[in-house]
Amino acid sequence: MPSQVLLRWMIQQPGVAAVPKSSNEQRIGENIDVFDFSLDDDEVRRIGALARPDGRVSKASWAPQWDV
Repeated sequence: MPSQVLLRWMIQQPGVAAVPKSSNEQRIGENIDVFDFSLDDDEVRRIGALARPDGRVSKASWAPQWDV
């Protein structure tokens, strides 16, 4: 799942504390399942390269005006 890959990417970043939150049992399980794999250096680099100069990796169409 993309959310698991992104959570794993965050976990592998030095100095970053990833704190996932969910009340959905399935999602909680998915959040825990990120410890049975890791991303290689190229995958970490490629995901990191998605960052934009304004600090946003993505902009959801439903994001509040203050969050754009």
